[in-house]
Amino acid sequence: MKKIYKEKELPEIVDDIFNKFLSQKNKQATVLAFVGQLGAGKTTLVKNIALKLGIEESVISPTFVISKTYNIKNNKI
Repeated sequence: MKKIYKEKELPEIVDDIFNKFLSQKNKQATVLAFVGQLGAGKTTLVKNIALKLGIEESVISPTFVISKTYNIKNNKI
């Protein structure tokens, strides 16, 4: 995966993530793991993914959450 140095690069990275997973032929659930030190930008990345999925809820940090579900609008995936 490409390293991100600026927040403005996130939409391109999110598009890359979607293209990779949407191009898969199987329709199984996909689990993503976000790894990084505190302040590395995991929450900002997850918020950008949520935006792309049409999630309107407030997105919280994935660092301390065991399980959190969000409603995806408009069948984005």
